[in-house]
Amino acid sequence: MTDVFLTILSQSLRLSAIIALLVLFRILFRRIPGRSMYFLWLTVFLGLICPFTFKFSYNVSDLAIMETLSETRETAVMEEIRSTENSAGTASDVPVPENHPAPVSATDRTELLRSATAVVWALVAVLLMAVNVWKLTGFMKRLQGARDLGGGVFETEAIDVPLVAGYLHPRIYIPSFLPQAERVYILEHERTHLRRKDHIVKLAVFAVTLIHWFNPLVWAAYYFLSEDMERACDEAVIGSMGKGIKKAYSMSLLSLSTDGRGRYFPMVTFTERRIKYRVMNILRYRKPGILTIPFR
Repeated sequence: MTDVFLTILSQSLRLSAIIALLVLFRILFRRIPGRSMYFLWLTVFLGLICPFTFKFSYNVSDLAIMETLSETRETAVMEEIRSTENSAGTASDVPVPENHPAPVSATDRTELLRSATAVVWALVAVLLMAVNVWKLTGFMKRLQGARDLGGGVFETEAIDVPLVAGYLHPRIYIPSFLPQAERVYILEHERTHLRRKDHIVKLAVFAVTLIHWFNPLVWAAYYFLSEDMERACDEAVIGSMGKGIKKAYSMSLLSLSTDGRGRYFPMVTFTERRIKYRVMNILRYRKPGILTIPFR
């Protein structure tokens, strides 16, 4: 387990700089389409779950230097072994007090610290996963009384914002107070999530985030991925239904943020700040250019 933890720690630290650069890039270039940023965040999380290293080719001189260093290291080890053997007889003559514990070397202390840290990491990760599974189970029970509207769409008073719930058999849930005229945009948005398997992607990304729970930059990456995932679906809705719906679509989103609720949702947050940011993105939406990363 220690080796697994050290591998995860190394990869987390290696990608922290990339995450920080992406956050800065996102702040400086706010007009970058959501689907492009979403794609970039996905590559970051792919790197977090699939450790990789860069390998460089060496020329002849580099290999010669490495061989010289290797020979020097071997010679030093042999000399240390001979020195130990020569002093063994002298050391054996020194009386050793009974029940005296053997001294702990610096290497042993380092290994103990690594093992203890790995255990703490694993326990916290398992605890976070258990808590979120418990919250998800409780939330799904709240949706059991939803009315079936057909086509995989359900209506309920138990929620304040539309969402997709379930993984093997995902369903779209909408609040009962949502006006009929606004449902067409909202349902298209949620169906876009389903077509792209975003509910599966977000679950996997959240699991990776819990594995890297000790790195605040990974939590930031999860937050921004979630935000850009929503922006990407908004852009898809406008692209398929036309720019003429931007105002009506924006108003329907703002109506969902008036109460500032949504804090009960497990793994998915849907706050006012996010909705207002999405509305700004919708109103300034333009057709993607040729340099935009394709993602459908």
